[in-house]
Amino acid sequence: MNFPDAKRVVYQQNPSAEVICQLRFPPILALADRLPAEFQSRLGSEYPFSEVQDGLKIHVSGNDAPIQSRFSNFVFLTEDRSVRITLTSEYIALSTDSYERWESFDAHLNAALAALLSSYSVPFFSRIGLRYLDVISRAKLGIPDARWSDLIRASALGLLAEDDIPIADVLELNAATVLSLEDDAKGIFRTTLGKHEKTGDETVFVIDSDLFCDEVRIKGNDDAIAVCRRLNKISGRAFRWFLEDELHRRLDPKSP
Repeated sequence: MNFPDAKRVVYQQNPSAEVICQLRFPPILALADRLPAEFQSRLGSEYPFSEVQDGLKIHVSGNDAPIQSRFSNFVFLTEDRSVRITLTSEYIALSTDSYERWESFDAHLNAALAALLSSYSVPFFSRIGLRYLDVISRAKLGIPDARWSDLIRASALGLLAEDDIPIADVLELNAATVLSLEDDAKGIFRTTLGKHEKTGDETVFVIDSDLFCDEVRIKGNDDAIAVCRRLNKISGRAFRWFLEDELHRRLDPKSP
């Protein structure tokens, strides 16, 4: 599946609620038994805050008794706490709830991977994923009574696209589609109608685009970043594909 080409834009009415990039690697035992002090040092002053989140894994194998093991997630945050780097023994993730454009996110991602690869021996990345959570609020766009079928591609709306079904009677909608994409990527696209923590009681439409390359052996910073950039381009074309022209216009697109 190749989504149609679309001119890259930056939406002034930014719908992005959260963006997450995760890169998985073979377990690093050094991260399981000591604090990542060198990693934190290499991040520098841009991430002045840190947190340790402890968890519990339960391993079940056949008829054997379950085995419990503890693990720690190390979280590093920017001063305004809007950008987070999460480091575990099996993956590194970058996330933000104030995404504006790829170039800024890319810079944080480069810094995180540079710190990782200079602090630990990472043989390769086995899975790379990039996820965009976009929330469409009609109230925020000044069109609270617009029909969703005028804003979102009909195939993503299910019964909500039917003219004889009142919008108010559709209390919830959930759909998920898994696609094989270009460049050996895959994507899980979830569309949801419902509430969202950022919009209170308003019923909003959520487009959750989870793109990834798995069962791979990507080595080094440059190749990993290149995969992330390809996933970003695919996700941008996919998001535009979901939008009708009216919604695209209402989001106020500008050249980057």
